[in-house]
Amino acid sequence: METSITVAQNNAYQKELHISWKKPEGNTKLVILNLNAGDFFSLENPISIEIWENLMAGKTVGAIVDELSRQYADEDPAVVARTTDEFVADLIQNKLICVCPKNGV
Repeated sequence: METSITVAQNNAYQKELHISWKKPEGNTKLVILNLNAGDFFSLENPISIEIWENLMAGKTVGAIVDELSRQYADEDPAVVARTTDEFVADLIQNKLICVCPKNGV
């Protein structure tokens, strides 16, 4: 999906207030629920799950890209960055995450 959302590498993101998520222990899926709309999203790709969990841990997009680039050293770092940015932009577009406020504001 092509989007016009720009993802800043130094931004950290948090889930929107109307979002709940869970990764059942021992499960290879992560489920995200939009409590307002009743919609749910299922992440099954291990890399997507890793990106989501890192976002929820407060890591910036740049830190996540750096970590993934080290883990998947055989992949072109530009492809890792683009794929991560596209996934984060999709999360933003679906109103699942928003930029974390700076300095707790």
